[in-house]
Amino acid sequence: FCSEVDSYAGNFEAVTPQDYLHNLCPPSVEGESEGPVEPNNMLSLARLKGLPWNQQIVALLINAKVIRFSQLIATLVDAGSRQTQALRALPDHGRLVQGCWVVKSEHLYGPDRPPQHDVPSDIMCRARDYMLWRFTQSRFLKRQDITSVIKLPTEALQEMLTQVARQGRQGWEFAYPLDEEFIKRHSELVA
Repeated sequence: FCSEVDSYAGNFEAVTPQDYLHNLCPPSVEGESEGPVEPNNMLSLARLKGLPWNQQIVALLINAKVIRFSQLIATLVDAGSRQTQALRALPDHGRLVQGCWVVKSEHLYGPDRPPQHDVPSDIMCRARDYMLWRFTQSRFLKRQDITSVIKLPTEALQEMLTQVARQGRQGWEFAYPLDEEFIKRHSELVA
């Protein structure tokens, strides 16, 4: 664009308003996306609704990391009529922690995913699974509870904790309050 400006520098009258606009905002190339560009870690509702129903569950879990069943159902397309199907599909893709659904570790750190923090995927999965199990036992977790069992780089553990918990005075607290309603309604899923 700068080289074009130099060619116009001596003769401003030679540029018509249409040429000026064309130089500022060239027309889009056919086939280019007209929609906004989304970061890789974001999921738009339009893109979600374009996915097959079962993949919508996986995509929501991956993007939310932790979600209440009521939120998941409210977001899914045609979910009102498919609550039973959702309840059957969720254990394949998520873990129930404190009555909320948390994406399974293999969806984030599995062998088909890029390595994180120079830690093998199986170690990342086991460490995260252990952390999730600890959150099924208690609302609060201290960093030492995990590091005493599994050695991970600080940034890897920090990433895992911030996905599902908030740091407070008593340590790391699970991100959502206990979903007692879900636990009462679906006690067969709570083990």
